[in-house]
Amino acid sequence: NFEGDTPGLGVFSLPQEKPKKKVTVEVFRDTMYDKVASLTPECANIIQKTLRDLTIDPRATLSKKMPRDLTTEEEKSKNAVRRNDLLLKEHVKQGFDLEKNLSTLCSIILGQCTEGLKTQLKTDAEFNRKVEGGAFAWLLNRISEVSSGITSTMYAWESYDDAIANFIG
Repeated sequence: NFEGDTPGLGVFSLPQEKPKKKVTVEVFRDTMYDKVASLTPECANIIQKTLRDLTIDPRATLSKKMPRDLTTEEEKSKNAVRRNDLLLKEHVKQGFDLEKNLSTLCSIILGQCTEGLKTQLKTDAEFNRKVEGGAFAWLLNRISEVSSGITSTMYAWESYDDAIANFIG
């Protein structure tokens, strides 16, 4: 029976699939919240905030912490310039760490999906771009929708002209 790439995390599946250790997105988020604590403190903090609220953009959160530009007076001080350079280098390093961790988290999430669910997720036009970009919150939201039986085309309405054309044939 399928346990996912990381046993113990549970499995995401389609409604008609019945794996032994099926998990909801909410339970998975709680489990991952504790597991990401081992990352660098800044990355862990940002990812944990996003796991709590899937509407938060982790990159925007990091961008808010970018060092400010130096004032004209501060630019005259070598210490202030060195300090700002160090802060900027640290910010860039945090950005690289965050990108790596977002990609890893997307891989972990996909590894817990059954093949049927992965196939269904890949039909979404944005799937490749979002997953390659490390948009794990988007991925978890889509898994929640698809695994509960909601698809993006479920409530699509045809225009009157399209309905007539499809009917006529």
